[in-house]
Amino acid sequence: MDIHNDLENDFDLIAELDPIKWNHNNQYYGFLLKKINKRCNHSLEIGCGTGEFCRLLALKSDQVTGIDLSKKMIEKAKENSFLSNIDFVNQDITECDYPDGTFDCIVSIATMHHLPYLVLLKSLKKWLKPEGMLLILDLYRKSTLMDFLYSIAATPLNLLFCLAQNKRIRQTPTEIQYWREHAKHDQFMTLKEIKNMAAEALPGARIKRHLFWRYSLIWQKTQ
Repeated sequence: MDIHNDLENDFDLIAELDPIKWNHNNQYYGFLLKKINKRCNHSLEIGCGTGEFCRLLALKSDQVTGIDLSKKMIEKAKENSFLSNIDFVNQDITECDYPDGTFDCIVSIATMHHLPYLVLLKSLKKWLKPEGMLLILDLYRKSTLMDFLYSIAATPLNLLFCLAQNKRIRQTPTEIQYWREHAKHDQFMTLKEIKNMAAEALPGARIKRHLFWRYSLIWQKTQ
């Protein structure tokens, strides 16, 4: 079984888990949305999952395409969405070939680490219109003292946020099982590796380390 089938199976299972109010990704939704400084004609989310961010993106876009490898995730996204300007697509983004200049905004949340990073960055650059925005939120591999200090600081705050927002600290046994199995297929890069690839593909990209084991990459196409 190849890695794409493994990932598809992982997320088909994860799609069946009960949603929680707060997690390390939606903590930064507001940060990402503020980077979209004008209304978009057509936006794309890669790895849209159950469509939570697509529904927010749809408030700033005339049309949104959400794409995900997991059929179950797309089914959940369609069940949970009632906005007519969102189109959810079950497809592997590495097999897509959109015309140059298709999108005003491209977003990827906790997905890029599963993909051929540098190759895809170059494709996303072509798919964006001039002045289009690329917004990436993802995980990284700790390698520096600052990385570890951020992780130490985040640990007690993570427990507090889970208790306050989700009314529990621990995951259920099923959540632990599914996410532990998925973790076997995670391959993270260090921030240095990410910055080097971004410098090659997207000169001027702004990369920021965030508290809850995430980084953001923000880039605007100038031409």
